[in-house]
Amino acid sequence: MISTSVHKNPNPREHFSIVKGFYVSETPRSVLIKLTDRQSFWFPKVFVYPNFTPHTVPLQDFKVDDRLLKRFKLINL
Repeated sequence: MISTSVHKNPNPREHFSIVKGFYVSETPRSVLIKLTDRQSFWFPKVFVYPNFTPHTVPLQDFKVDDRLLKRFKLINL
């Protein structure tokens, strides 16, 4: 299942994509993101590049490693 909330980075040298979603919660090691298509996923923080704010609004762009997105079947590589 490919998500419409995930936008593949067009630069082949960079191995991350932009995930549009809302911050929901976090633990010391992971962050819960609710995508715009209403799916929620726990992403390990080591795969989410910094620059997200721990607020539930507004919609944010999260940089997430493509390997993890492929494992969750959110993108095809």
